Amino acid sequence: MGQTLAEIITNNHVGLVAEEAHPDLEYIGAVLANQYGHLDYVDITMPSAERERRGIRPNYNGSTETRERVHREFEQYMFEQTATRNARVVLVICGRQHSRGLAQLFAGTGAKPSVYDVLDYQWYRGIPKEEMGGGIVGYDRGDAP
Repeated sequence: MGQTLAEIITNNHVGLVAEEAHPDLEYIGAVLANQYGHLDYVDITMPSAERERRGIRPNYNGSTETRERVHREFEQYMFEQTATRNARVVLVICGRQHSRGLAQLFAGTGAKPSVYDVLDYQWYRGIPKEEMGGGIVGYDRGDAP
């Protein structure tokens, strides 16, 4: 995945990496931004305090309607955090469930978003499935109906 992201960064002259990450961990977007040196980086994950302010409860996955509303809130937040950086070309790394909504938000500004999905790449095996003894018995690509 690192090589693919490096190609996207180089071929598109990316200036900002915006990543749905975790505040206490360094994810691949932060590593790449540091590696390239000239890239700005922002974690676009909505913090707990902002979730509370917007009335988003931890159990928001209960109903489809609630989940979709919350995802729109997340995507609007991600978009706002990215847009305030004024970068000409942005690489957003996020979960698949946000890519369509974010692409629409960016397109609404006149931008021409390109969406890349790991499922489109031959090298992506998926999330490892482990057996009780700890061995890997297969991979979940998340694309099953």
